[in-house]
Amino acid sequence: MAARIPLRPSLEHLRLHLGVLAEEVTPASVHQLRVALARLRVWVLLADDDALGAEIRWLRRAAAAVRDLDVQLSQPAMPPSLAVELRKERVTAAKALSRVMRGARAAALVSSLERAKPLTARRVVRETGRLATKALLRGEALVEGDWEAMHAFRRAVRRVRFALEWSGADRPECFVDLQSRLGDLNDLQMAIERAKRASATRPVLAYRRALREALVDAERRALSAWPLVRVALGEC
Repeated sequence: MAARIPLRPSLEHLRLHLGVLAEEVTPASVHQLRVALARLRVWVLLADDDALGAEIRWLRRAAAAVRDLDVQLSQPAMPPSLAVELRKERVTAAKALSRVMRGARAAALVSSLERAKPLTARRVVRETGRLATKALLRGEALVEGDWEAMHAFRRAVRRVRFALEWSGADRPECFVDLQSRLGDLNDLQMAIERAKRASATRPVLAYRRALREALVDAERRALSAWPLVRVALGEC
């Protein structure tokens, strides 16, 4: 009989942080919720369950606003005036997220995941190869300054990484390193876009310049990780 791969423990991880966020929206729990959902999203992608995948994307997007604000508030040298604005935005976003966590739709998603049938190991290995091929093609098409393409590449590599985890295979450390570097790049892009909407005071203008300088370095670091990732993807 073919080996079967169930959803746990990621489902338990999701259930834990749904409960936490229904009471208190902490940065750590928001992050852990999104990580659990990203892993589960790959599982349903491997299972080719579009309906369940859509619900996971919905819940992950529901937590995105708070997570984005938490990341921006962690940026060094943020002007106090902008930090005050972001904290106010976070209060509103956190209340909205807490309502979602307590809602019937989130509970229905968990119930649907509990009823999902395990995947065969053979299917996971086959589909992981397909995901790796797609990620490889995205990586080959990367060019400097195409932030959207880089973000899509980051998602593609993350899918391969989690697919390997579901299969029980070792994940290449270069995948983790690349995700970290592209994550830094994405965080800086978000911070720049938000800073553009702030009043152009002297501290805010200096902050924008610092972010743009950091963005150039982050892009260089991200692209320099590609050669190792290309080799690892080719071996999946």
